[in-house]
Amino acid sequence: MKRKIAIMIAAVAISTSAAPFSLPKPTPYFTAVSPIFGYDPAYGTLVGVAWFSYPTGQVDTAKTRRDLNLVMRLGPHGALNYQQQTPHLFGDWGWDYGVSLNNFYEYTTAKNANEILTESSQFTLSADTKIRRHFGEHAELYAGPAAHWQTLETGLDTASSYLFTGISYDQRDNPVNSHRGYRLNTELKYQAPAMNNQLDEHSLQLTFDGRYFVPLSQQQTLAFHALIQGSHNQGFNSDAGGSELLRGYLGGQLSGDKMMAGQVEYRFPIWRFIRGVTFIDTVSFLDDDQTRHYQSAGAGLRFGLPPDQSMSVRLDAAVNNNGEWLSYINFNQVF
Repeated sequence: MKRKIAIMIAAVAISTSAAPFSLPKPTPYFTAVSPIFGYDPAYGTLVGVAWFSYPTGQVDTAKTRRDLNLVMRLGPHGALNYQQQTPHLFGDWGWDYGVSLNNFYEYTTAKNANEILTESSQFTLSADTKIRRHFGEHAELYAGPAAHWQTLETGLDTASSYLFTGISYDQRDNPVNSHRGYRLNTELKYQAPAMNNQLDEHSLQLTFDGRYFVPLSQQQTLAFHALIQGSHNQGFNSDAGGSELLRGYLGGQLSGDKMMAGQVEYRFPIWRFIRGVTFIDTVSFLDDDQTRHYQSAGAGLRFGLPPDQSMSVRLDAAVNNNGEWLSYINFNQVF
């Protein structure tokens, strides 16, 4: 299971305006490099380095965003991730891709509690790519493949891939730190028996993702997120826990075939580049014989990064159903 590693930029990013290496001529881009220092509830202290590049408001075409980060636990465990998004590669077409390597150990937890019972070594390589086709200013259709390979300490290796396609309608004012507008997305994943060495059946997963942002003032935002997922057979699972969904639980701690989730955040200014949030997360798993409900709530800070505060560091603390507190540190808003 892929786990997202929570990280924190611990020093002010060194930022410049420069042309990224793939563009044929200079364009006004921001690039930034920063050391990383943070803490993850499951993996402990993390250190590393991050690099990212994104366009200024003066760029009208080829708005490529890139980020590369290397994060190491104090010890032999680490993760290397690279993501590139080019929504306007040529004409109405765009192209995204990502690659990640990590050997952070897998873990199991006590039932519904943040207690790690077992740890096992693993190595994971993941890659995905997708082609976008824009229709007008706000709608797009996309499709692509994804692949995942994992070797475990137990000797059980998993090699899997799947195809995905989706359609989205996006009217947000800012895709990274939204203040007004909404985004609707529907996605279908498919995995044939030949695409997973552990299974011999076809698998499907359908996802609906809706996000809505209401400006309460020039700098205050009420943000809503609704997520519905349903899977057929064992190729796909819905996970909750960690820094993105159901904060207050460990990453990937809770899972099921069918999931309904909701998040609400109130975002407000504090001082200069520092912003605050309060939030409530709720998740329900609809099993065949029962329905499981989980909630968490908390508060956090967002530290805007130079030069324009478009990127930010996120620090959240949340309490779960059992009264257990966890903290998370990562990039940008949760949604």
